[in-house]
Amino acid sequence: MISKDRIVAAFDGVAPHIAILDAAGEIVYVNQAWLRFAVANDCADQKAYLGQNYLNIVRRSASTGDKLAQEALEGIAAVLSGAQQRFSQQYPCHALGAERWFVMTATRVGEGGDVVIAHDDVTPFVRAERV
Repeated sequence: MISKDRIVAAFDGVAPHIAILDAAGEIVYVNQAWLRFAVANDCADQKAYLGQNYLNIVRRSASTGDKLAQEALEGIAAVLSGAQQRFSQQYPCHALGAERWFVMTATRVGEGGDVVIAHDDVTPFVRAERV
């Protein structure tokens, strides 16, 4: 059996920004890439949303009319409910002076209903497609 420390080290060693949600959608873990991204983007929450409900965060964006956020909300909810095993979506996440794109993937893991959310920076690939 692999130890929890080795699993955490593995998640902390990957490039995508990772959050693990419990069956209710609460963020129970974020990896170091997630924390670095939060700091680099002036996230006011020093714990980078730990303990908050991920669906509520996405719901706030969807309530402004953001169609991609609404699609993400529905997809993640479907994964959390067990109706889908996986949901994936490419979305823009531009910052001041920088165009960026990410692919967000929500994957149901294990029997308990936990979901791993990964945000992977695909900006170089999107830029290459534009050439």
